Amino acid sequence: MVRTIQRDKPPTLYHIETNEKEQLPNEVLLFTLLDDPEIGMSVSLDELERAYNSVGSVFAISRSGLVQKIESLCQDFDFLVYKDDAGIRELQFKSKPNPYKILDRYYNGY
Repeated sequence: MVRTIQRDKPPTLYHIETNEKEQLPNEVLLFTLLDDPEIGMSVSLDELERAYNSVGSVFAISRSGLVQKIESLCQDFDFLVYKDDAGIRELQFKSKPNPYKILDRYYNGY
């Protein structure tokens, strides 16, 4: 079978706007991090932003928005630490709770 290309019609292009995603709940972002089997006890900001199926890619969140979310998460959850030492930025987990307990906290308030 041979397909012909319509040369008179331009291709449809889509653009996903990357921004700070202030409306994205912290707990939803944290659930996504905890539920990802590829994320160990630490993960670099670059991986969170750009890796395949990363939270930055999935939620189309900008780097500055991602940093704001991570810093906010670290204030709310004592098992998270954000390090920015000598240009190396990474999120560290002291422990990893059940991701569904985080969602429960968001949806049920505890």
